[in-house]
Amino acid sequence: MNLEIKFRIASTDEDEKVRQFLREHFISKEPVNQAYPSRDDSMDEAFLLSLLPEGNIILAIDSTLEIEVIAGMACIGEITKNYSQESWEESETTTHPKWRDILKFMSHIEAKSRVCERYGVEKAIHLHGVSVNEKYRGKSLGKRLFEECFRVAQNRGYKLVSGDCTSLYSIKIAESLGMEFVSMVTYDEYNEKIGYKLFNPILPHTEIKTFVKHL
Repeated sequence: MNLEIKFRIASTDEDEKVRQFLREHFISKEPVNQAYPSRDDSMDEAFLLSLLPEGNIILAIDSTLEIEVIAGMACIGEITKNYSQESWEESETTTHPKWRDILKFMSHIEAKSRVCERYGVEKAIHLHGVSVNEKYRGKSLGKRLFEECFRVAQNRGYKLVSGDCTSLYSIKIAESLGMEFVSMVTYDEYNEKIGYKLFNPILPHTEIKTFVKHL
C-alpha cells in the first residue's frame, strides 16, 4: 500500500496524543537535549505543548490506516526582533536549571542570527522542532513537514520562516530546500564562551545552523 500523508493543525483536545509523540519521537532524541547533562525534559515538553492552543503544532497523519497514526510533527511559533532578549529574560527568572541553560543557549544563537532585524521584518515564523516517527523515516516526510510549515506561514501572511537546525539531518533538509544559511554556533564555541563544558554533543550533531526561507 502506498503511503498517503495528510497534514493538519492539531486541535486542543489532542494534547495527550501530541504529548506522547513528543516524548517518544522528539524531545529525548533532540540533539541539544542529548548534549545536556540532565534528562529532565519537563520544561521542554511544557513549552512545546504551549504552542497547541495557538494552532502552532502541525501533524502529518498516515491516512492509509483505519486509526489515525501521527507519522510526523512540526512545532512552530512567532518570533520578533526581541526573541533573543525574551529568551534571556526568561532564563533569568526560571527556577528550572536545565531550562535556564537551554534558554541562555538559545538566546546566544538568536543574538547571532538576528533574523527579524537582519531581514527587516517585524515578525517571522520560527521552526521550533520537526520530527518524524521512526517507522516513517526514509520517505522524505521531514522535507514535506518543512514545506507544510512554509505553506502555513504564507497563508498566515508571514514573509519569512526561520529555523535553528540542531541535527545534521535537519541541516541537510534545509539545504535541499534551498533555505538561506544565516549563521552557525558550535557547542565548543558556546562552551568556551561560558567558560566550562556544559554541552557534550553526540556525533554527528556538533553545531546549530540557522536558516531562513523567504516567502
